[in-house]
Amino acid sequence: MTPRLPKYLELADRIRLDILHGALPAGSVAPSENEVAQCYGVSRLTARRTLNELAQRGLLKRSRGQRSVVLDRAGPHRPVLYAPGQSDAALEYVPGAVYSVSAFRQETADAIVAAALDLQVGAPVAHVERRARVDGAPIMLLRTWLTSRLAAMLEARDFEDRLFVQVFQRANLAIARSREAPLACVADAYQARELDVAQGVPLVRVRRIGYSVADVPISLTYCDFSPERYTREVDIRVLQTD
Repeated sequence: MTPRLPKYLELADRIRLDILHGALPAGSVAPSENEVAQCYGVSRLTARRTLNELAQRGLLKRSRGQRSVVLDRAGPHRPVLYAPGQSDAALEYVPGAVYSVSAFRQETADAIVAAALDLQVGAPVAHVERRARVDGAPIMLLRTWLTSRLAAMLEARDFEDRLFVQVFQRANLAIARSREAPLACVADAYQARELDVAQGVPLVRVRRIGYSVADVPISLTYCDFSPERYTREVDIRVLQTD
């Protein structure tokens, strides 16, 4: 069974998504410990650990005796990801990014997709293609294949400027666990055009397979990006008892 994240990390991920999508803009006052405790029904200790976690990720400025302030989510340098390794949002989260959908279509599974999703070759699947842009510049190309049963609950507009974890939450779905593999590839003509890089340059590729609560594979995602333009840094930690 996949271990459950401590409550303070779950809350930190939820508040981080609010910051990412502008519900808590840079420079605004963040919720206080009392407000977090009351809003989410947790103890003051859990609320304090949640805000401290967000501060450690560089999303809040904490000062003794003063309210926490939301920091610029993009930061002064190129985007860098700080997130728990267990977070469903970790793969595609780019600080300050805008996500757009360029394709949402039905197709048949080839051998690679079929093997990842435990389907027969030729089985119907849905293909979703998205791009993450920061200040108008393409940062990341995300291509996802979903089982037909899952795709029947969703449509293209569900994916506009949302992380997959948010899409699934809105549809009352959940990814219970994921399996990631860091890979590498060379930009073909299509990738070069979509990422605005030269054809033949090396790209980082991350493959993720998402599993349902029943431990059945339901999504396959390939995330491609240039290491010159984006650094993906994941903070993996030992789970603690809250």
